[in-house]
Amino acid sequence: MLSQRLKTILAMVPDDIETVWDLCCDHGHLGNHLAQRQKVRRVNLVDCVPSIIQRLELANEKCHKFAIRAQEVQIEWKNSECVILAGVGAHLVIDILNNILRTFLYTSSFFVFCPHQNIEKLRKFLIQQKFQLRQEKLIHDAGKFYQVFSGTFSQQKSNLSELGASGLWQQGEISKLYWQKQWNHFTRQQNQPMLESLKAIKENYGPY
Repeated sequence: MLSQRLKTILAMVPDDIETVWDLCCDHGHLGNHLAQRQKVRRVNLVDCVPSIIQRLELANEKCHKFAIRAQEVQIEWKNSECVILAGVGAHLVIDILNNILRTFLYTSSFFVFCPHQNIEKLRKFLIQQKFQLRQEKLIHDAGKFYQVFSGTFSQQKSNLSELGASGLWQQGEISKLYWQKQWNHFTRQQNQPMLESLKAIKENYGPY
């Protein structure tokens, strides 16, 4: 059975996607589930650990697996592509994006992110790259908080916030607990700009 985190990621992948890139795929559950969609023509499961790729079972003939570093992936952006980057840290996500965005075409391609640490650094990078947010959601799964957000890149100013907006901060008790966790984190770091932003979030979306 899929976790709430994986279900949330899958739900953010648009119905019209034809090609899926599940980068740093690990167990491959995301790609294998998406391969069962009628409109999906091809799923690429990529992980740098050969043993993971070797034991990975494929859902059907649409799935293809590659034991390479995600930073080495070359995407031609021919079809309606979806790139999924989940379960890894922001620094690795940024490193991967720096490679694949070199050839990025402003087509109907789509991205879904669910990093597990340093999320504000990834958001800052995405803002610089003019990322256009489609959807974001905060979930609590297996005792951990996760941000899941999706969208694409454009030539216009980004609509993404460094700390998120209503999709994260208007979910009742989960948002309240996550706000406190973030407050404690940035207090330890003595990161005054982030603390000021959290104060604004509390005023706009609270009470917490």
